[in-house]
Amino acid sequence: MTYLAVFDAAHAGWTLPRRELIAALSRSWPDIRPTRGPVIDQARDVVWTFEDGDGKLEVYVNRSGTCLYIDGDLKGAMLVATWYRSLVPSAIDVVFCDDSYSFRASILPGMTSADLLEAVRAL
Repeated sequence: MTYLAVFDAAHAGWTLPRRELIAALSRSWPDIRPTRGPVIDQARDVVWTFEDGDGKLEVYVNRSGTCLYIDGDLKGAMLVATWYRSLVPSAIDVVFCDDSYSFRASILPGMTSADLLEAVRAL
């Protein structure tokens, strides 16, 4: 399943620079080696894989840094999504959803993956 953590850059007036994303990845998960996606692919600017204990996740961020895509299990996706949320200014609404938009939950600043799971279950 593909999950997204996304915010509206046009409304927010802010984007996550690639350099800041990669630096944050290195601080949080030193063993992760992000790569650049194909130049023609706007959705896959920075790509990495992540092992969460329940399986392997493929994670990628679009060129503007406004959308994080997570291919993998829900628990791992929520862990990565809440980490991503910590990189975005608190005044910006970051939304967690699946690729079919069957649910939509705001990721609040400071939220843990367990908090996000509770918010999704409450929908």
